[in-house]
Amino acid sequence: MCHQSVGLLQREIESRGIRTASVMHVPNLAERVRPPRMFIVDAPLGCTFSKPYDFEQHENIMADVLDFAMHGGEMDYFISPYKWDDDNGGLIYQLDNQDN
Repeated sequence: MCHQSVGLLQREIESRGIRTASVMHVPNLAERVRPPRMFIVDAPLGCTFSKPYDFEQHENIMADVLDFAMHGGEMDYFISPYKWDDDNGGLIYQLDNQDN
């Protein structure tokens, strides 16, 4: 599903009282439909939750997304601390102002 379709669907679900958060790669596309909450991931398309079979990292990122869905503000976005690392071919947890 494209970012815009997910944003529209998310708004409809929210209108029925269910909190949502979408995981986005290209937030400037999604901003057109103003989804309630966007969790922005710096990763190639298809690797949203890191490299395949990295189950621990998948669970960590999903836990962060669910926490954001429950506690994030209205019309909010969150740029995740996970950054794509070409050296290991996956997402790594990296705080801002930290270079690896």
